Amino acid sequence: MSQQANLREVIYYWLEKSKESLSAAQDEMEVGRLSFSVNRIYYQRCTTFSCYHTSKGTVRKKYLYTVRIMLVAMTLLVYGCTLTVSSRLPISETFIARKSVPLKVGVNLFEVKKGGHSYLLDYKPQGFKTWSEALTFQFAKHLRNSGIFSSVSYPATPDADIMIEGKLVTGETRSTARFILECITAPFGGALFWSWHFAAQLEVTLTGEEFSKRYTASASIQKDFFSHLLIEEEIEKQPIAKCFEIILEKIRNDIPIYAELAEEKTMAYKEIPKSPVAKQQKKKLGTEIDKPPNCKFRRQNVWAIVIGIEEYRDLPKAEFVQNDAQTVRKYLINTMGFPEENIITLLNERALKSDLEKYFESWLKNNVSKDSTLLIYYAGHGAPGLKGNKAYLVPWDGDPNYPEKTCYPLDSLYASLDKLLAKEIIVVIDSCFCGAGGRSVMAKGTRPVYISVENPMLASGNIVVLTAATENQIASFYPEAKHGLFTYFFLKGLRGEADLDSDGWIELKELFDYIKPKVTKIACRMNREQTPVISPPAETLGKMAELKLTKSK
Repeated sequence: MSQQANLREVIYYWLEKSKESLSAAQDEMEVGRLSFSVNRIYYQRCTTFSCYHTSKGTVRKKYLYTVRIMLVAMTLLVYGCTLTVSSRLPISETFIARKSVPLKVGVNLFEVKKGGHSYLLDYKPQGFKTWSEALTFQFAKHLRNSGIFSSVSYPATPDADIMIEGKLVTGETRSTARFILECITAPFGGALFWSWHFAAQLEVTLTGEEFSKRYTASASIQKDFFSHLLIEEEIEKQPIAKCFEIILEKIRNDIPIYAELAEEKTMAYKEIPKSPVAKQQKKKLGTEIDKPPNCKFRRQNVWAIVIGIEEYRDLPKAEFVQNDAQTVRKYLINTMGFPEENIITLLNERALKSDLEKYFESWLKNNVSKDSTLLIYYAGHGAPGLKGNKAYLVPWDGDPNYPEKTCYPLDSLYASLDKLLAKEIIVVIDSCFCGAGGRSVMAKGTRPVYISVENPMLASGNIVVLTAATENQIASFYPEAKHGLFTYFFLKGLRGEADLDSDGWIELKELFDYIKPKVTKIACRMNREQTPVISPPAETLGKMAELKLTKSK
């Protein structure tokens, strides 16, 4: 009787343990993990239970061995059929803040580096182009789900109160002596007893207008030969997930600090009303630039196409673009001496794809001669191509989901310009093509890409292209001036401020040298990066660098 009671207690004990193990396994499965530890738990339970006897006799161990073999075979089969590595991290999401801090947070792209061999980073994550994008998206998602802040955006938006940047270093940690020892023992079966550590170190910085807070975390996990063969990428995710949890916990503990920042921001808006002087200065910033100075001279054989698309048929509005294009047209006539009849202006619904094709591919060829000067200005959305590394100008009727059919390729514009016999060609583009926001759009379900607007045809010597931002940046607008940030300083430079050598003329390279630091500085105040680009590079412009655009006096 006592033996049966003991046996019953043992059975109940292992049944309860098995339930706990199954519950833990289910939690792991919910985040897409395939844990070999589940199989190990089953083996231990079955082996231990087989040591006891029931009234019907001893449990046959051969069935237990069969179960073991089947579980291992299933594990290998599922793992072997996996074509892409899941980007999801096993992070706990149990915490929800009672009250979100009313601050807007933007997450910039994390930097991911290998500090040693990493199976995980050698493979493409599922649903993302790089692990940098995948891990940044994961961090932003979990920060948003935590409810700490009222708004978390990725990619970061210019109106964010706090910008987040991160750097992750991950990889195996093995000394040289350990590696040599493993190589020596490998032929003798030493690999079965190998073990090493996979470590991750994460550094996250939260930066505001007058605030900066840095958090660091590190974690590691020991790997053995069997985990190395079967589920290495899942093993490697664990220290990364642990670092994420540590960082989120530290941010969570600093909620009083961020709440105080939010309160200071609210008090600043309430207690500091805008004075009449401040309103007058803001109004002056936006209106002064709209009145071009009169240069009192006229050019001959000069042509221009000005395109500004603010209101799209099916796409979000591009802020202040129409004002940009109309003001540029005024400067061409009054400040740069272009005849009004030589300027083509395409605004909003007048800028269809067919209009771009007509003027770029036919009108220019029929009007521009070998002694002509040509200026093309474009402000509006840009879009990345879905096939190949191409940039597209988005017309009024364009659709970024079908850029090859509905948008105008930037390469086609360059090809048309290269066929012209013009003496000088200047292209000014206040747009961007990465699809991350600002003056760029992209197809639904895709992610930002880095597309260069440079082209071998620009090396011909008579074509210069000024663009608002680099390939991985967005073109910002300047709300205080009601213009695009790049266009605003383009116009200010033409007013005379770009005459850096005070010789009375605004030259092309002088204008760019004036625009670049001004745009970069104001963009930095907006908690973002924007650096204008000139193509070909300034040092290779040759005679085009000294091209006189207008008088400064």
